[in-house]
Amino acid sequence: MRDTRPSLLIADTPGALRLLEPIFRDEAALVCAATHDEALQRCRERRPDALLVGYHFDELRPYRLIREVRSQPFADGVRVVLVRALALHLDPRDEGAIRSAYREIGADEFIDFHATVEKLGAEAAQRLLKSKVLASLGRSRRAKAQALDLAQRLLPMLGAAGRVADVRCERDCVLIVLEDFSTVLVSGTSAEALLAALGA
Repeated sequence: MRDTRPSLLIADTPGALRLLEPIFRDEAALVCAATHDEALQRCRERRPDALLVGYHFDELRPYRLIREVRSQPFADGVRVVLVRALALHLDPRDEGAIRSAYREIGADEFIDFHATVEKLGAEAAQRLLKSKVLASLGRSRRAKAQALDLAQRLLPMLGAAGRVADVRCERDCVLIVLEDFSTVLVSGTSAEALLAALGA
């Protein structure tokens, strides 16, 4: 049976993965990665709805993954959340600069889960993290649903028929994938409309 839950890729250190995975196990179809190359490969293969990247990931270089994912056509419409799950002294004066720097390279949100645990306790922090990430997943799913609906309505105008299964952003165009695995290549204003629906 096909899993219809939103897909969430968690890229973090093994210790943080053990902490984060149980929080989302029942809410999303999880894909976990502990290395940069593994995370990038899984993003290409699975095309997740959202990406949760740990601040400690890739030896404190999560920006490499965020920047690289954002440069790929498959990442259009994917929400990226940066999370600090493990202890690391972080000067509160630096937090604003960190948020700004990561937003500039493509993160949609920065969540300091560890600081929230210290302030509110583990259970409240988990609820807060879950609600923020699930909200991001919801935004990704709505954008995808809008693009699928628009692609379905565009098919007759493009001289094609069938049921739309997926919409994929490629370098200079949009690819509509039908349920029978045939594809329709879209460019020009129709592609621009689909990209807008995806939030690209």
